[in-house]
Amino acid sequence: MAAPKQKHCKNGHELEGNRLYTKQGAIKGCKTCQSLRDRSRPYKDNRNNYLIGTYGITIDEFEEMLEEQNHCCAICNTDLNDRNANFIHVDHCHTTGKVRGILCRYCNNGIGLFKDNINNLEAAIKYLKQ
Repeated sequence: MAAPKQKHCKNGHELEGNRLYTKQGAIKGCKTCQSLRDRSRPYKDNRNNYLIGTYGITIDEFEEMLEEQNHCCAICNTDLNDRNANFIHVDHCHTTGKVRGILCRYCNNGIGLFKDNINNLEAAIKYLKQ
């Protein structure tokens, strides 16, 4: 019995275990090629594509929201100016997808851990006040 033929991307990289899929499940290309494409583009283009694809906002809209919040977290007012991109999060409703604001990592994680549930958050506030 012959071994299965190894699949390659258009640039000759092996695809097995190195596939990159679109959200619809189609093979987009190999991770090696995607990584090389991403590194060849300016950061702003990559960030813009990510924001549009994930939250439906452009980088200009993101920066406008950040400006309206004085470059601070919408909850704790932490200065977001000198932080890396991993610290700054777009907060959105997981039910509707509507963007609510820009948060620091800690506030975004906190809301997520409370499952965006106001009753849980109010119970936590009551607990902390005791």
